[in-house]
Amino acid sequence: MTDSKKLSDEITDSGMTITAIAKKIGITREGFYKKLNNETEFKASEISALQKIITAGVEKVNDDSFIMPEKNVTLRATWKKLSITKSMDGKIAKVQTLYRLMADSSIGLDTDIDFSKSPTDNNSGVYTIASTENDKYPVHYYRGNIDNNNVLFAGFCWKMVRTTSTGGVKLIHI
Repeated sequence: MTDSKKLSDEITDSGMTITAIAKKIGITREGFYKKLNNETEFKASEISALQKIITAGVEKVNDDSFIMPEKNVTLRATWKKLSITKSMDGKIAKVQTLYRLMADSSIGLDTDIDFSKSPTDNNSGVYTIASTENDKYPVHYYRGNIDNNNVLFAGFCWKMVRTTSTGGVKLIHI
């Protein structure tokens, strides 16, 4: 029996359409949907071809390490207890929260910023609000021309704006 949800997620991650995948494994689009919905079963040759298509460009080093292609890789977050697991190079990654991601990217306190001037590339980035520096969860925020604060969540693109004093992250839908 096919795990339809898992296979659909893998197809989405591959960036290919069902029509293109069906054509590559030698069946019709309709036939593929029947197999995906467990109305008929995949043949061994179709499963083998499907594995090669979905994992194209991924080289398995061992059970815990993969070499990913440099282009067209989507970082997919798995949400579990306020954390995400991520890896772009296939090495075992530490469990990382969005809060920790921003905190680790902080380039300094906001006392170093002249707010009377517009931000430039030299002073764009993640800053820590000085008055919260010694708190359990200091507040961090993005300032200036930022392009690395995008998050894909629930099928939508969001931008991280700042953290909260409780360890959360404020997002805006774009």
